[in-house]
Amino acid sequence: MRIITIEIPEAGDVIQIPNIREGDKHANGLGKDELLGTIASLLFAEKYIYPMGTDAEWKARLDRWTTRNQPAPAVEPPAVSPTQQENAV
Repeated sequence: MRIITIEIPEAGDVIQIPNIREGDKHANGLGKDELLGTIASLLFAEKYIYPMGTDAEWKARLDRWTTRNQPAPAVEPPAVSPTQQENAV
């Protein structure tokens, strides 16, 4: 038997995002329509619509995302020779 848990935040909760769990895996940051889609895919589909992962898997995804989306390091423009400066004028 599979046990699927839906966590719905109450008014005073710090985190106001619904969550769905199956075992040690859970969806992360779903809107209400995404939550319903995930429930339907867990129950009736062979492929999940939204990813589910353990806390460690979500942390690894966040680490990859933040590393990948860092601003590019500053690059010095190439030096311009005096001849190129004269030709540009």
